[in-house]
Amino acid sequence: MKKKKIFSFLFSAAALSLLGASFVYIGKKYLIYPNDYDKACIYMAVLDDEIARMELEGKVINGRAIKFPPRQETLYFKFTMFKDINRHLSRMELKHKIELLEARYEKSKKEKEQGEQL
Repeated sequence: MKKKKIFSFLFSAAALSLLGASFVYIGKKYLIYPNDYDKACIYMAVLDDEIARMELEGKVINGRAIKFPPRQETLYFKFTMFKDINRHLSRMELKHKIELLEARYEKSKKEKEQGEQL
């Protein structure tokens, strides 16, 4: 009888620790820490600013040449914008968004290089 109680106690403790470990794993998989989130938003702001400058700098739309304000101002604005927009995203969703921005940056870079070669 005593062995049965000990076995059931050990089994229950193992099950609870396994359950706790799975919650920790799932939480870390989706949770993003504030410092990492800020770094991701800064990186997204820099990428977006570079893309905009590569695609639009010096272009003329409706007879007006496009000029950008100083980089420091645009980066701060874009950082706060990305921070507000992406606050509900998980780590994986944010990583996917960054990958899309990186792909767009590479595409814009190639297009700019091809335009300069012509």
